Amino acid sequence: MTTTRKTIPADKPLLVWHFLKADWTRAQDGEPVKIGSTYHVAPPLEICSHGLHASRLPSDALAYSQGPMLTLCEVWGEFDEQPDKVVAEYRRPIWGKDISPELNEFACCCAEVALCIAEVDDSRSWDAIEAMRAWLRGEITDEKLDAARAAAGAAARDAAGDAAWTAAWTAAWAAAQDAA
Repeated sequence: MTTTRKTIPADKPLLVWHFLKADWTRAQDGEPVKIGSTYHVAPPLEICSHGLHASRLPSDALAYSQGPMLTLCEVWGEFDEQPDKVVAEYRRPIWGKDISPELNEFACCCAEVALCIAEVDDSRSWDAIEAMRAWLRGEITDEKLDAARAAAGAAARDAAGDAAWTAAWTAAWAAAQDAA
């Protein structure tokens, strides 16, 4: 993959996105991160190996996320870039937020799309998504959420069993037709 190397002046930093673990620490070394603090790594930089990483888009940063804390950062100094990530000599988080609720809602939406594509009509699967949303709003207990997850798991196992039975029947029927 091609890398774009350049130097970004400190008075014109680039704005990028970076995720942190839930306890506001960096995934690679467990060091705490504070908004407004400047972090530095000595060059030479190498993407995926050495430097302070981030992405120009939050969606790209999410692909490398090790936690739910989204930060908007300034980067400058020696700088390398690939289409979905950057590495810089200096990084300063200037804003941060726990986006766990947004990530959970996104997961619920993805699950709904998957159920629609798979044409799942078993209410246990749909109910599990609604239970997750109710749990996020604080309306149900962990135990009720666990029960909904267990029911959705049972629905998935039942569907897999039905699919396996259908596949076996189809194969047997085809073999019988071939034999005839």
